[in-house]
Amino acid sequence: MRVLKHKLSNFCEFKSGIGFPIDYQGQTKGAYPFIKVSDMITPGNELKIHSANNWIEQNMVKKFKSGIVPANSIVFAKIGIALYKNRIRITTIPTIIDNNMMAAIPKKGVSIEQLFAIFTTIEFQTWALGAALPYLRRGDLEEIDLSYINFNAIGHWSMILNKLNAIQDVENFKLEKMNELCSNIFVRNFCNIPVKKLPTNWNIGKLSDIVTLDKKTFVPSQNLTENVLHYSIPEFDSTETPKLSLGSDINSSKLLISKDCVLLSKLNPRIQRVWTVNKSEKHRSVCSTEFLPLIPKKGVPISFIYFLVTSNNFRWKMTSYATGTTNSHQRTNPKDIMNFECIIPPFHKMHEFDRIGRLGLVQNAETVILRNKAEKQLAILSNMFRLS
Repeated sequence: MRVLKHKLSNFCEFKSGIGFPIDYQGQTKGAYPFIKVSDMITPGNELKIHSANNWIEQNMVKKFKSGIVPANSIVFAKIGIALYKNRIRITTIPTIIDNNMMAAIPKKGVSIEQLFAIFTTIEFQTWALGAALPYLRRGDLEEIDLSYINFNAIGHWSMILNKLNAIQDVENFKLEKMNELCSNIFVRNFCNIPVKKLPTNWNIGKLSDIVTLDKKTFVPSQNLTENVLHYSIPEFDSTETPKLSLGSDINSSKLLISKDCVLLSKLNPRIQRVWTVNKSEKHRSVCSTEFLPLIPKKGVPISFIYFLVTSNNFRWKMTSYATGTTNSHQRTNPKDIMNFECIIPPFHKMHEFDRIGRLGLVQNAETVILRNKAEKQLAILSNMFRLS
């Protein structure tokens, strides 16, 4: 048998994840992050894993020790359609991965930048087995022939990747701090107030008191030649940017977005998918029926709605209302969402918050643009890294 000098196993060791019992899920702090495939699409985790939805305390680590991978490892989905996305992420601290993921740990003498460069050239779909439920096998990955790669360019790649990492880290830090500031101000002023201490003219109401639902529908078969901005779950998870699509390319009826609004996903509420939409003057906008288009009522700033539905109080409540056969296919009933109880301050207090809340939304939009630009640059560099 021919021995491949540049087979993937010469550059890294693979490690599979472990099962994550539901009884241990839900901790937001701890010694080790326990990440799932869904954590790779969390804002801020586009390149490196900076946050996780689940953590494990130090006294529980022995139960999950076999699933710990070191910092500066590459993690990716190893089973399910998620592997077709070719998402790869870098761990920043020792991390536990679940059994739907796999890690590639650089061997001695191989930098994480070099290994990342190699992985950007690999199409996981090529190596997947299974039709209904695709999966990757460690043995197949280890034997991947890398002779198509221009290894002479790897030093140049590493320098560029480090620069992109630095830029993205700065932008993620700015966004994290701005969101933290806005969220803390919102919670302090509009969530953590006992009912008996509410100021005059402040009320306890429901979400339906400050938003309406946009229920107009868009039927693709009646608009085959029209270009529309399509807000979908896959596009949110991928780029947080709507896709300009022809009606003929859309397979099912959608909701027509008639005004500026906040899109709230009712699918798997444990994964936060909240999108602000500014109505386009050039194209009509439509969204998946998995979203609820929340239109602020007159006098209510859109930032107030955004930070309300991204608050922990709201998320915990929606998660508790979710129903479904599996953890990955749960939905919250729109009626429960609209009946969510919240503090409703006078309009002038909402607009006082909007001075800072609006800046948070602008920062978020700017960060999304820069992230997508970085993703395109990485794709271009990946092609340059191949031998011509």
